[in-house]
Amino acid sequence: MPAAPVDGTVNIRPRLHSDMAGCVCLLGHVHEWDGYPLRWPADPQAWLTDSRQVAAWVAERAGMIAGHVALAPATQVRQRAHGPAHSVYPPGNCSAFRCFS
Repeated sequence: MPAAPVDGTVNIRPRLHSDMAGCVCLLGHVHEWDGYPLRWPADPQAWLTDSRQVAAWVAERAGMIAGHVALAPATQVRQRAHGPAHSVYPPGNCSAFRCFS
């Protein structure tokens, strides 16, 4: 794996298990800012690591998770809004920012 860039560029790489705390943290920020997922999942890590995923990647900036994407077969995609609303997110190594205004 290449070293994390230090000049502010973004590195896209396969998601590792060690990235999950940062991914959950980032999901919390997205939920707070944009309301996605509609309801906070009871187990956000499981929500992000559905067993039907084909592959997943993270965007890393300055050593912090700045984005996440996962692919699943289109026929198996389902709406995953479940669990109570939650406003406390586990601590993680993430950096959240709005890409679009």
